[in-house]
Amino acid sequence: MKKRNILLCIVLCIFTLGIYGIYWLYKVTNETHLAVGRRTSASGGMAILYTFITCGIYGLYWYYRMGESLLEAKEQRQMPGDKNMALVYLILGLFGLGLISNVLIQMTLNDIVDFDAAQAAPSSLVSTDTDSAGQDQD
Repeated sequence: MKKRNILLCIVLCIFTLGIYGIYWLYKVTNETHLAVGRRTSASGGMAILYTFITCGIYGLYWYYRMGESLLEAKEQRQMPGDKNMALVYLILGLFGLGLISNVLIQMTLNDIVDFDAAQAAPSSLVSTDTDSAGQDQD
């Protein structure tokens, strides 16, 4: 999983007229599956295809599924999570504010990446040298 600069993602979506948004959807879908540890919906490529075929209806389902999947990933890590975010993503998508949903989803993924990095940090960074710490040398 990769932590992404959200502002850069928004700018790229705007300047590429949404083409980067398609790539972003692909990456977010697959990285959410990695965060959960299993596939919870269609793969990134299939999600894009289904969204095009259904004229965006699958995209609404996708928002809801990503919300549920991210909540599951946070619960696996014992991170606090809001059970209503899936519904928030869906409602934003219904009102044409899918970019905001994408930003919120990426923020959650970034939080998970940070949490995983903190958990994987080696404990050797903490000094355990007690021989010279606080003792006078003769």
